[in-house]
This record gives sequence, C-alpha cells and structure tokens, in this order.
Amino acid sequence: MEVNAKGYNNSFDFEKQLWLLYSFSAKMKLPVYYRLLGGNIVDVAAMALCVEEMGLSDVVYIADKSFYSASNVAMLEARNLRYIIPVRRDNRQIDYGPLGDGEFKAKRGRFTWQGRIIWYYQHEVGGQAFVTYLDDRLRVEEEQDYLVRITPHPETHTEAGYRERLRRFGTLT
Repeated sequence: MEVNAKGYNNSFDFEKQLWLLYSFSAKMKLPVYYRLLGGNIVDVAAMALCVEEMGLSDVVYIADKSFYSASNVAMLEARNLRYIIPVRRDNRQIDYGPLGDGEFKAKRGRFTWQGRIIWYYQHEVGGQAFVTYLDDRLRVEEEQDYLVRITPHPETHTEAGYRERLRRFGTLT
C-alpha cells in the first residue's frame, strides 16, 4: 500500500506500517469516519486535522497508553480537545498512595463492569486529572502471573521487582 511508511512501534523495528484512525458517534454507537495514515505520522496531530476536516466540535480523543506525553497533551489542550489517554503504570505522576490505605475501599468510588467491582480515585498533577482504577480480579491474576515467572525467568522477574510492582497490579490510570 502506498500509505505505508516506516514508523515507530514498540518493537523498535521501524517496519512500514499504517495507522487506522476511527471516529465514532456516541449517539449512533457506530464509526462515522475513518482515515488511513502513514506510520510516520504523529497520531495526535493527524486526529486534530481530521476533527477540523469533519467540522466537529464535541470530541473526546481516546488513545492508548503509548500516546501519553507532555507534548501530546499540550497539543490536545492547545486545540481545546478533550481526551482520555491511559498512562503507563510506572508514570511518576500516578499517586499509588491511596491503595496502601487500609480503609481504601471505604473511602473510594466503585462501579460494576462485566460483573466485577472496579474501585477508583482521582488526583490532580499540574492541573491534569488522573483517575486510577483498581480491578481486584485483575490484580490477583497479574500478581500470580508475576510470581509464577520468578523461577523460570529470573532475568526479568525477581522478588524485588515483585515488591516494586505490588501496588500497581490490577490498576489502570
């Protein structure tokens, strides 16, 4: 395909790739627009151009955690676009302190998702809102998975690594 272009991916192989950008209608619950973009195009900038092209004003940009950066957030805010972008669990802006509180669940909000209770809390850093969600079932699965890997994979999974990640298991911010 002609739109393919060498771009960054998490494998650092810089193979030719493309982005598929969708816009969904919240009212219709369907995609209403799509665009193919070369793999070398920054997604946030391209999305802002697509919003202008469609003439939309009430937009919420939802991306994956690989797009969270100060420059991407600044670009979205400069265009007055609302956004939801998860951040990597090791991001220093996340406050995991509330998870260590023995009264955590008595003091926090919760909702049900797919038959599971999800706990959450919010904090701000530099005027930016961060909401951390805790899924206890996911926490147990991730904790067990890590512990099981310590013996066969000591180069990547250690007791110290387990302790370092303990509060982060089962979370999404």
